[in-house]
Amino acid sequence: MDCLTKLFGDVLLGDSKTGSEVKTASLATEGKVIMMYFSGHWCPPCRAFTPLLIKFYERMKAGPNADLFDIIFVSSDRNEEAFLDFYSEMPWMAVPFSFRNVKAELARKYKINGVPSVVVIDGFNGKLITSNGRHIIATDCDAKKFPWKPSPVQDILGADFIRTDGSRVPFSHLKGKVVALYFSANWCPPCRSFTPALIRAYNNVNKLKQAKFEVIYVSSDYNVGHFQDYFGIMPWLAISPDDSRRAALADCFDVTSIPRLVILDENWQVVCSDGRMAVMADEEAVHFPWKYQPLNTLHEQFGRYLNDAVCLVYFTDGSHSQMSMAKSALEPISKRERERAEAAEEEQSMHYFIGTPKREQVYSTLIKFLGLPNERPMVVIMDCVNRVYYYYTGSLQAQGIDLFVGNYWDGKLDKHDIKQEAKFD
Repeated sequence: MDCLTKLFGDVLLGDSKTGSEVKTASLATEGKVIMMYFSGHWCPPCRAFTPLLIKFYERMKAGPNADLFDIIFVSSDRNEEAFLDFYSEMPWMAVPFSFRNVKAELARKYKINGVPSVVVIDGFNGKLITSNGRHIIATDCDAKKFPWKPSPVQDILGADFIRTDGSRVPFSHLKGKVVALYFSANWCPPCRSFTPALIRAYNNVNKLKQAKFEVIYVSSDYNVGHFQDYFGIMPWLAISPDDSRRAALADCFDVTSIPRLVILDENWQVVCSDGRMAVMADEEAVHFPWKYQPLNTLHEQFGRYLNDAVCLVYFTDGSHSQMSMAKSALEPISKRERERAEAAEEEQSMHYFIGTPKREQVYSTLIKFLGLPNERPMVVIMDCVNRVYYYYTGSLQAQGIDLFVGNYWDGKLDKHDIKQEAKFD
C-alpha cells in the first residue's frame, strides 16, 4: 500500500460540486507536495482563512508547478451537512466525511490542537515538510521557495557562532560532536526553569565525555538586551535573535513552542527530537546522548507522548516478577516498532511504557484519569488527542499483546471515552 493510501484511505472526494471520487494512490508521484487543510465551517478563523487559501491554490494551479501541488481538506465539522456546505466553497479534494477514523488519526499524527491548520507533506513518500503551512501561505505567496523543503541542518548552521564574551567560533568546532539545539528565550518561564538543569548536564557531559558535546542557543528573545542577559549565564554557543538561521532551524525541526531541545549525533541525525524532560531526569548524563528508547518506564518526562501520541501502558504493582514479565512481553513489540519508525524516518506510531507505583505521581494520575480498576497487572492503549482508551483483557504475554495492538490498528477494539481533562507534563 502506498503512503498516501495509508494516510487518507483508498479514495478522496475529487470535486465538491459533483461528488466524484479520486483514487488516492494516483496522487503519489515524485515531486508532489500536498497541503492538508484542517478546518471546519463552525470556526470563524477558518472561514476567514479559506478565501486566502483558495487564492494561493489558484495561483499554484496557474503556475509551473500545477501538477506537483494539491490540497486535501480534512474536516472538523460536526455533521455531514456542515461539511458539504463548507466544502462546496473549495476547489480541491477532501477526505470523505464518513472517514472519521482517518480524520482522527491524521489529527493525532500531526498533533492538530486547533484549526485552521495547514500541514505540508511530500506526496511521494508521505514525509512531513512542515506543520506550519500557514506560514508558507503568508510569506511565500508566489511559491518561489516551492517545494518548501528545509535544507540539511549542517547547511543551515554552516557559519560562525557567538560565545558569551563576544568572540566567534567557526562551524568546524562542531565536527565530531553531539550537538543540541536549544530553542529558548528569556521571556519564557519554562525556559528559564530548564536552563540551569541543562547547564548542569552540559558540564557533566563535557567532564565525562572529553568535550564531545556542544549546545547552541537558538534565541527567540525580543531584543538584543534580553538575549545578552539570558545568554550571559550559558556556557555554550548561540545564534542571536536577528540571525536568519534561527527561523530556518525552527522550520527544519518544526519548532512551534519553546523550550525545545533537539539533539543531533555526530552525523547530524536526530537522536532525540525533544530532549528537555530526558535531560531533567538525567542531569548526571548517565544516559547521554539521551536517545529515545523503544520501551521506557512510565515517568513524568514522557508527558509529551502521553499527551500527543498513542501509548500502550503495562501497569504493574512494581514487584520484580511483574516488571520482568512486562519487559519480556513488550521488548520485542516495542523494538520492532522503533525499527520500523527509524527506517521510515518518522516518529513511532505507538509508544510503549511500563508503569510502576514507584513513579507515584504520573502512575496514580493516569489510573485516575482513565478510571481504571485496581487490578494489576493490566494493559491499556490510550489516545489523549482523540480522548479514547482501550482496555486489554487477554493474555499478558507478548503474543497476546501483539494481537491486541494489531486489533487496535485494524479498528477492531471497543473504545472507552476519556471523560477528564489532564496534561502529563
